[in-house]
Amino acid sequence: MKQLIIMRHGEAETGAGMPDFDRALTAKGRADARDIGNRLQTAGCVPDAVFASPALRARTTAELAVEGAGLPPGCLTLDDRIYQALPDTLLEIAAFAEPVLGRIMLVGHNPTFHMFAHGFIGGDAVVSMKPGTAVIVDVSGDWAALTPRSGKVREVLSP
Repeated sequence: MKQLIIMRHGEAETGAGMPDFDRALTAKGRADARDIGNRLQTAGCVPDAVFASPALRARTTAELAVEGAGLPPGCLTLDDRIYQALPDTLLEIAAFAEPVLGRIMLVGHNPTFHMFAHGFIGGDAVVSMKPGTAVIVDVSGDWAALTPRSGKVREVLSP
């Protein structure tokens, strides 16, 4: 069984007067991201690879979660498609993950991550994608076989 971890970036500054892409995490957002990484490690759910939006708040969230989980920085890939993506794009990114990877993590933004989580999980599962939340989803089969409503929530890690 494979696992997909869907993580929304941590709490970000309001960014008044700056481009949305350049918004930084607050101190709370930074601490929460590192804590989620620690909790992934404690839960035995450390990702083999992390794909993140290159926007500053998502990139920093991913870097801190990777650090908190004790992973090498090389496991993180910034993917331009994640910033302002549609849910189908996220499904495509996961579906093209290397077959040998058992657990991957996507880090990005709402409203897309909220829509993706609900569409991928399906059923009656209700998941709140507040800033810094990570949803661990069990997936049966290969990455290439991912379809909407094919995941099952294993655990929700909220800051």
